[in-house]
Amino acid sequence: MINVLEYMSSELGMTPAFLESIIRSAPNRYKVFEIPKRTGGVRVIAQPAKEIKFLQRVALRLFLHKLPVHSAAMAYQNGLSIRDNAFKHKSSSYILKMDFKDFFPSITPADLRRSIACQSAITIDEASLIHLDRLLFWAGHEAGGLRLSIGAPTSPFISNAVMFNFDSVIEDLCRRHNVTYSRYADDLTFSTSEDEVLNRIAAYVRETCATIDWPRLHINAKKTVNVSKKHRRVVTGVVITPEGSLSIGHTRKRQIRARVHAFLKGALSEEQTEKLRGELAFCNAIEPDFLRRLSIKYGEQTILNIMGRPARKPLR
Repeated sequence: MINVLEYMSSELGMTPAFLESIIRSAPNRYKVFEIPKRTGGVRVIAQPAKEIKFLQRVALRLFLHKLPVHSAAMAYQNGLSIRDNAFKHKSSSYILKMDFKDFFPSITPADLRRSIACQSAITIDEASLIHLDRLLFWAGHEAGGLRLSIGAPTSPFISNAVMFNFDSVIEDLCRRHNVTYSRYADDLTFSTSEDEVLNRIAAYVRETCATIDWPRLHINAKKTVNVSKKHRRVVTGVVITPEGSLSIGHTRKRQIRARVHAFLKGALSEEQTEKLRGELAFCNAIEPDFLRRLSIKYGEQTILNIMGRPARKPLR
């Protein structure tokens, strides 16, 4: 059985008493700020102090990484991206999208404890679990109690690990109904070629959220979308065309062309150019043919200059 303080102290060359003193105050040592949401309102970001981040990463490397993450979880996974998430659904005729309310803040230390208890690969004593509670969770959320914060380096992995049982239940249901399931953080996507099936899946997901013991999750009904090939299908920001290919979408292409033209005219600020650089990187990942067409129209050197690449490095 693992004693967290002793294990981490040995790894870091700190005394257990000194390490405990840092962990004791960890839940309150966060910098909090807000960023606007695209749909309105604000998102609260809570970033732990530098030394807390360091210890969180150590805990992830020493203990937490042993917790399983379901194959349906596409976010925060090495080698996977929003493109991979959309690609899973590109051949289906019908797509259902669902979304959790306040996903990270819904996850509590009790959820992580239950995840740990379900796995034989990691056994931690009670005193150590209390230390992990304080090290990994934030005390400042308005819901009260310790909560997973948006901003801690360990929060993405913890969210995936805590969702393992939920993902397993939903994946099993979907497999029995020939439905493809993926989850990208709080975004759930289901796809199939059979009409009406997704209505039943949506009802089952809501029922599972209402009855599952942990974590306690709530579906955002306003963001539930059920579409077919007759309508615009977007999965985690990637457009799936009626032919089943991936695209960044006509509107985004038009905006990017206008911004590249403005760059040529010297009309973009440094901040706007940086944003355009990110847009072109997104193009290269999702629809590289569009990037090639931009290169032909505006000149390869122009595109390379925007992307901050050396002149001799070819576009993918």
